[in-house]
Amino acid sequence: TSTATSNAVTVTVTTAVTPSVSIAANNTTVCSGTAVNFTATPTNGGTTPTYQWKKNGVNITGATSSTYTLTTPANGDVITVVMTSNATCASTTTATSNAVTVTVTTAVTPSVSIAANNTTVCSGTAVNFTATPTNGGTTPTYQWKKNGVNITGATSATYTLTSPANGDAITVIMTSNAGCASTPTATSNAVTVAVTTAVSPSVSIAANNTTVCSGTAVNFTATPTNGGTTPTYQWKKNGVNITGATAATYTLTSPANGDAITVVMTSNASCVSTTTATSNAVTITVNPNVAYYADA
Repeated sequence: TSTATSNAVTVTVTTAVTPSVSIAANNTTVCSGTAVNFTATPTNGGTTPTYQWKKNGVNITGATSSTYTLTTPANGDVITVVMTSNATCASTTTATSNAVTVTVTTAVTPSVSIAANNTTVCSGTAVNFTATPTNGGTTPTYQWKKNGVNITGATSATYTLTSPANGDAITVIMTSNAGCASTPTATSNAVTVAVTTAVSPSVSIAANNTTVCSGTAVNFTATPTNGGTTPTYQWKKNGVNITGATAATYTLTSPANGDAITVVMTSNASCVSTTTATSNAVTITVNPNVAYYADA
């Protein structure tokens, strides 16, 4: 035959593709010394894309896989990756990822201090303690201790020691939930409580003379015990308050026979069992004056 027809060849035209790559980190805000892991996700990377990771725009030696670990991040480090695609009909062979910036927080040291509303109290007086945290985080927790032993249920920022004993030493352990704490717990200073035993005020009085002649004044002096720094007095004659007689001494200017003098002292001493005390009574004997006649 003079003619022949060949086989048919069909042409397939593939549209060009654009390679791209995105990266993500397992964490972008970390504590000092904490590693950050990065993962690259390619689009149109072909069957075997290759990678070059960069830190702050500079190639990282040996960082050529689809993942990268930044072992010692510095605050503000910027990580990117350049992917080289081997996809067919790629419009360009390389693509640069988004940038991920790492924030590094410096480690903080938790601490806690405590203070009491009073450290010297009377027997039976409660003492209130307050903890002040530093770098405790948003919700620090507490464990109060008395003389080194945990106090059951004492886990808030305040604590009341209802029945202190002399020499009780109070501390607290705070557990911080602050980010990047160098240690999770901190122990406070110790506050030692001094407990003063209650004292009983008393007062005694004495006269310069208890037997006098009519018209002779008698001086009285009060001697206080546990009266405090500024005790006050109220003198009485025959059980009745003497107006204006409020000093530690009193002069009975015109005694009558049988006058009984007492004083009530009000103490301002700390830890007194009662604030007032009544003295002993001093009774005055007044002898009438006698006339003296000389012999003629």
